[in-house]
Amino acid sequence: TQQPQKALADLDKANRNNGQSVLVQYQRGRALEQLGRLTEARMTYQDASFFYKAQRAKGYRPEDEFNPLDESDIDAAIDRLKPKP
Repeated sequence: TQQPQKALADLDKANRNNGQSVLVQYQRGRALEQLGRLTEARMTYQDASFFYKAQRAKGYRPEDEFNPLDESDIDAAIDRLKPKP
């Protein structure tokens, strides 16, 4: 997004409505990452990964067909934010 602070406010509201949304968690992670809040972003991406795996076991279908999200997208975000040794 071009306005991560505003996006984060909207995503926080969406998160209150559906705290297990893979798409909301992933997009929150992106906003947090853009704001430089990297630890929070990594934890949020990890939440997205957890919810993705849990929902996949139940026959996960993308929440938004126009914004498809794959597990590899989430894994790449987590890898990108891993602490450097």
